[in-house]
Order: sequence, then structure tokens, then C-alpha cells
Amino acid sequence: MKPYPVLVEWCDACSIGDGWLDPDDFGDDDVAPCGVVTVGWCLSKSKSAVLLALSIAENGLARETFIVPRSGIKSLTRLKP
Repeated sequence: MKPYPVLVEWCDACSIGDGWLDPDDFGDDDVAPCGVVTVGWCLSKSKSAVLLALSIAENGLARETFIVPRSGIKSLTRLKP
């Protein structure tokens, strides 16, 4: 598959606070994933995940690659280079 540019809106895990926290300080409204928007290159897709890269060099090597589970993707829009 030839890489192509995409805009992806997805949910990610996130940490809350620094150090030790009292679990009683959190209510149900505090338990939510972090919304993320990524513009990058789609390198590969499967039924369960999408492989993205933030940069592709002239020689074709990819940098800052990561996998986003399809279950966390809200939208994926193909962009024109």
C-alpha cells in the first residue's frame, strides 16, 4: 500500500495528575478518554487497527509510527497531498 495523508480523530488513554492520588477524588464525569486529532500518513490498515506515521522522508523511511485501534477511531479522512 502506498502511504497517503489522513486526518484521524480518535480516543486515547490519558493519565490524570502527578504522583499519588486519592481514588475518592474522582467522579464518573472524570472517567473519559482523551480526544486526539492527528494529521499524518496512513501506512497500513487492517480490520482491527491503522498504522500511522507523522513523517516520511525522501528515501521513504517513516518516523514516529504508531498504531491506533479501530475501536478508538471516530473518523478517518483521506487528505490530498
